[in-house]
Amino acid sequence: MVSTSQGAYQTNPSENKKALSSLWEFVMRNDFTTKRKLDNSKQAKVKSDLSSVDLPKLTVVFDLDWTLIYASKQKLFPAQQRLASGKCFVAIRPHCNTLLKNIRPLCNIMMFSAGTESYVKDVLTLIDPNGEYFE
Repeated sequence: MVSTSQGAYQTNPSENKKALSSLWEFVMRNDFTTKRKLDNSKQAKVKSDLSSVDLPKLTVVFDLDWTLIYASKQKLFPAQQRLASGKCFVAIRPHCNTLLKNIRPLCNIMMFSAGTESYVKDVLTLIDPNGEYFE
């Protein structure tokens, strides 16, 4: 049984094996198994408070569902808001905006979700209505 932002569903073991096999082929084809020296020269820099050395700006990736928000098909508590699409209700986790506001000057922030593009855009409109955290 797998739970996603679209609900729970039963997985087929043969499909799981096929997916893992495809993933492994992708990893091997793109040679992710060898370490590479990263060129951070073009990456944005941030001044460290601890020294005068310029450090590469970190990239932080958040999993949208279950990390920054809680979504359900029914309204379970007053803090939930209906998405523009009307398909679900979303509550932004406590201190989400404080976290994003505090790390934004130090990091590039990225979002991951297994949901559709329209779902992610609707949720990001709730989390970041003024476009302060995500470009």
